[in-house]
Formats: sequence, C-alpha cells, structure tokens
Amino acid sequence: MMNTDYPSYLIADINADLINLYVQIKEQEDAFLALAAQLFARNKTKDSYTAIRAEFNNDPALPLLHRAVYFLYMNRHGYRGVCRYNLKGGFNVPFKKIARPYFPEKEIRAFAEKARRATFVCAGFADTLKLVQRGDVIYIDPPYDGTFTKYHTQDFGRPEHIELAEEVES
Repeated sequence: MMNTDYPSYLIADINADLINLYVQIKEQEDAFLALAAQLFARNKTKDSYTAIRAEFNNDPALPLLHRAVYFLYMNRHGYRGVCRYNLKGGFNVPFKKIARPYFPEKEIRAFAEKARRATFVCAGFADTLKLVQRGDVIYIDPPYDGTFTKYHTQDFGRPEHIELAEEVES
C-alpha cells in the first residue's frame, strides 16, 4: 500500500492484532503516537517488556488503542521484529535488547494518511478473495513455504499454500 497510489485499498490479515493496529492508527493517529512515544521512552528493559507482554496477553479489558500501542512496542522490542503466538493465543516473542529502538513516527504518520483510503478486514484469504472484484489489483503475501508456519494460532503450511494457489487461479 505504501509504495502505490490507488484510489482505495482493502487490507486483510488473519491477525486481529495487526488489523487493530492499522485501524487505531487510521482512526486515532495523534492519540496513538502520543501513547506510543511515551511507552517507548519509558520502557527499555526486559522486565518492562515482559510486563507489557503479560498485560497484552492477560487483560481482556485492555482498550483497543492500548492494545495496538503494545503490539507496536512488542514488535519493535521483540526478537527480530517477529510476530508469533502460542497455541493459547498469547504473544510469545522474547525481548531483544536494542541500544536505541527506532520509533517510526514518520512512517506511522505516512501510513495514517494513506489509511484514510483503506478498509481493514480481519479475515483469511478465502473470505478476503470473495470481496475482490474484476479489475482489482491483488497483492498476496503468505508465509514462506517450508519454513516456520506458526506465526499465529492457525498454521499456514503446504496445504494452505495449495488452497491459496487454487483460489487465486480460479
């Protein structure tokens, strides 16, 4: 989306946390950035990362804005920017000590601007492909085939790659 210029976008992912991040940036850009800047400035240790991850995983009443900010924080402070969940749905990426984690304010502002033309949907590829129309440009980015398949609570392995290929070809 960021390196294109279409009149509108449909962005879909099976990961509800990722879609929530996008929605919160689109709808609450300034509040998101203020909260994120504060969180990044004050929480640079493994202990603070672990506490934030525990709250993210265990507080069902966590406001969606905070959940999105925590998700970004964990992505920037977790091991190699990986997004991974355990079978219970808990984010389980370990802390990665970084001297000065980059706070992507300019990129978030640019994304928020472009997101005004986007609709965000939490859905798998089969449901998402039902929403496209003739003439739409489709960009699909599944996990690499034959590598780690448990980025989310649902696998995306060889059978899912085959199903996706068949859906796209039809």
